[in-house]
Amino acid sequence: RRGAEAFRDRLAGERPLPAAFLREAKRHPFRFAMADSTGVSLNYLSALTRARLLGKAIVDALPACESVGLLLPPSAPAALANLGVAMMGKTTVNLNYTSSPELAAKCARKAAVGGIVTSRRFLEKLGWAATADMVFLEDIAEGISRPAAALSAAALLLLPSWLAERLFIVASRRSLDDTATVIFTSGSEGLPKGVMLSHANILANIEALAQLYQVGADDVLLGVLPFFHSFGHTVTLWFPLLSGFGVVYHFNPLDAKRVGQLAAEHRATFLLGTPTFLHAYLRKVEPEQFRSLRYAVVGAEKLREELARKFEEKFGVTPLEGYGCTELAPV
Repeated sequence: RRGAEAFRDRLAGERPLPAAFLREAKRHPFRFAMADSTGVSLNYLSALTRARLLGKAIVDALPACESVGLLLPPSAPAALANLGVAMMGKTTVNLNYTSSPELAAKCARKAAVGGIVTSRRFLEKLGWAATADMVFLEDIAEGISRPAAALSAAALLLLPSWLAERLFIVASRRSLDDTATVIFTSGSEGLPKGVMLSHANILANIEALAQLYQVGADDVLLGVLPFFHSFGHTVTLWFPLLSGFGVVYHFNPLDAKRVGQLAAEHRATFLLGTPTFLHAYLRKVEPEQFRSLRYAVVGAEKLREELARKFEEKFGVTPLEGYGCTELAPV
């Protein structure tokens, strides 16, 4: 209990997740923040500006609500949508697109979302039908004007952090104990359970990760984990952007050829995944493509010694096995 109280004291000066992101972006606005396999590449100022405008447009398109559903694969637009919704003071609920549409809809209703943010192109790939409660990124993005984006970028760049936070981050008035996101469990014991994670929960994980891995401005994380999983949500969404380094997203973690190309192109230093992903990378990724890796961390399945040994022999990096649970955010 004393340890928990000490940590709460340290958190006393912290801000909710989106406000912490704004302050990080203000420290180095022109540093690389995120990219994805479609060719999108953003610095911190661009990511901050686009997230704020996108978040406002999403909330304006939905009825009044506390929670917003998101049905999107790991990508720059998905990250910006999560950031933007959080900046508007809403709870994010990333829905599992590897489940059935019926189960995803049940989870959305259970979390009382005001609507689901998705993409027409992504729905087509899934083979899911659009529903009345869905809003589409393609439509929302068209409503954001370039002059508005330029004006917002200038204000976010020039205003002091405290004023920019007050004007642009609705969530800055939220408590660290407020729910930041709802992550649904896998449902291995029945219907998925909605786990409510607070800003403090996720900040605690990020502080621990930053201390353990000693990250720097030149680090780049390969973000192939879905945001509907707490490992992906905490470590591939919030961890890099609150710690001041970059992340590169790809929607298909088993597309080993493209993952290898992205790792080489962006000189990735962090690889996160599962043992199943490592098997695919062993078969199709060339050693020089993973040459810049400092860490490979896996979870969700047991990491077998033989797989770890083969990965280390080929790429020169020992895979580390992380484990926890959704309720721990997750580490």
